[in-house]
Amino acid sequence: MQMQSINCLGTRKKPFCEIEKEVNAIKKQMDAYRMTCIKALTVNLTYTLDLLDRELSHASVLRNGRSPKDRLAQLEELYEAVVGEVEARKSYMSEMISLGRPEQAATVEREIGERMTELRKIHQLMVKEKSSSNNAGNN
Repeated sequence: MQMQSINCLGTRKKPFCEIEKEVNAIKKQMDAYRMTCIKALTVNLTYTLDLLDRELSHASVLRNGRSPKDRLAQLEELYEAVVGEVEARKSYMSEMISLGRPEQAATVEREIGERMTELRKIHQLMVKEKSSSNNAGNN
């Protein structure tokens, strides 16, 4: 019997069962990685399906003749939301003043001024929309 050079090396071979365990661990890691990809893909698909459902429902509403909220109703909702925001900021400002923090009250006052400007613009748009709808109704 002749000795081969590989048998003379001082390296020890791993038993088959240890190698099998390592291979199984690597397979589990690979499967776990694949599952996260599938999960992300599923989220993207459901988002796309949700958008498709919205588009289809919007198209069916348009076909049936019922229009979505008209512009005037949208402006009124926006106006009410901004009014609520202004009221909340006014109460916050009075609270800051009562706590002795006028520097924060000043910034909130500036924000209230900006919101009041927005309210004026929204009001102007509402007046224009009402006048245009009245003109369209008269013609």
